[in-house]
Amino acid sequence: EHAARRRSCPALSAPPSADGPAPSLRAWVEESRPTVLAGIVSFLGGKLRDYRGHYAIDVSEMRMAVGVWAECMLALEPADTSPESSASTLRSHARHLIDASLNRHVRRLRLAIRRDDPPPADALSAGLATDALASASQWVGSIASAVCDEILVEPDFSACFDAWIDGIGQGATHGAGTDGVCGGGALVYALLTLERELDDDFRLALRSFRTLEGHALAAVRALAPLASAIRSVVGDSALGRLRQLCAQISEGWCAQLEVSLSESMGRALRLETWQPLSAEQSRSSSAVDLFTQLDQLADVFIAFGSLQPLQPADLRAFTGVAERHVVAYATALVHGCAQLPPSPLQGDRLASAPQTGWRRNSAVRNGDGGAAAAAAAAARADTAGGI
Repeated sequence: EHAARRRSCPALSAPPSADGPAPSLRAWVEESRPTVLAGIVSFLGGKLRDYRGHYAIDVSEMRMAVGVWAECMLALEPADTSPESSASTLRSHARHLIDASLNRHVRRLRLAIRRDDPPPADALSAGLATDALASASQWVGSIASAVCDEILVEPDFSACFDAWIDGIGQGATHGAGTDGVCGGGALVYALLTLERELDDDFRLALRSFRTLEGHALAAVRALAPLASAIRSVVGDSALGRLRQLCAQISEGWCAQLEVSLSESMGRALRLETWQPLSAEQSRSSSAVDLFTQLDQLADVFIAFGSLQPLQPADLRAFTGVAERHVVAYATALVHGCAQLPPSPLQGDRLASAPQTGWRRNSAVRNGDGGAAAAAAAAARADTAGGI
């Protein structure tokens, strides 16, 4: 077969010359060179499109493969191509390889998780049932943990690209739900790719978790290490979906608190006897109930915020709920009390104030200290003292 091929090629069948290869042989080599280089690029590119599967055992082999692939890619560029254009083309092809490989690898992770756990049900179609929330929380936790494990070894693979190609992450944009452009090497681009691959899982969480409850807290707790790992490389603006999820949970929880605190305070005021709880604790039961409840809710909110940094709007929403109900409680107390007698300090302030219309009107309203005003003040004092 080899002899037949030599006879079919005039350049190879010609006898060797002492002066070097025959002109026809050099022409054949030049003509075949693009085909050979394209074949090498195609073969190595096919393996690099799944580098997590092909080179998981020996990363050093991947480093050599990336080098040969990059040199062949550059050799295929036209001679008049500028170095900047060649580098841009190489970066673009390298990004496609990273996209394809991590897409396949995340799909393998999903299949492995599905073998152990059933696919999550849509919490909305299930009416936000507890089992649907539990399934969604378990799925989000499983995929987040699996991707975190993969992030630990991804730097070894990304370094193979960085050894031959500069600035793969240059100009790459953040994933869904975030803004901004990143710079950096292959690891930055790889983690941004993983963020995009997880967008469906974040969408599941957004559809499922509307308020702060056990399953939502477990999902955020599982996503927090993933966010920390990606943001440590990419930057704090990554994983905007997680910030969106936490804002949604906080908003829904604050809306629930408005209703539950109002009902709880109204019930406490209806049952209030305005007697001290004990000889040692001279506080009413409604005050203890309200502030104990607010203290416990603050502990829950702080625990939630420790998992994922919350936005200022989320903090203002929670403190606003607490403030409104403290003011409402104080207002209810004031409306239930008799009017207090005038303070002696008020008379001193009026005496030292300049003669204005306000002072004269106040003197008329409050009197000049006569018997009628004193009797009215004593009556109000007796009433307030009895209450």
